[in-house]
Amino acid sequence: MQGHAYTAAALPPRRPRAIPRGRPGAASAIGVALVCLLAGAGVWALADLVPAAQLKDAVALERFTSLASPGVDEAGNFLIHLLDPREFILWAIALVALASPANVRVWRSRRSP
Repeated sequence: MQGHAYTAAALPPRRPRAIPRGRPGAASAIGVALVCLLAGAGVWALADLVPAAQLKDAVALERFTSLASPGVDEAGNFLIHLLDPREFILWAIALVALASPANVRVWRSRRSP
């Protein structure tokens, strides 16, 4: 065959894309990393060299690890209750019923006009 099945006008030549001026480059990423490094060094110096900061850090760590507050107990009991196998089975059945291929076909047929 000599000709093409479809005829179309020629496309104009592509121009190279210019990089936008507002686009961040490597310098801004290195600047952010440098700021994070300086902030980390400042926190380390404060925690290592200031005794009052060491004391407050030790008290906060002790309170966090004791976990003896009523709010934490309630949250922990709620999370443990979620591990009940019967509830896992019910949620699994619900997910399988919702995502079964037959239901997907039904949902797709309802969506299309």
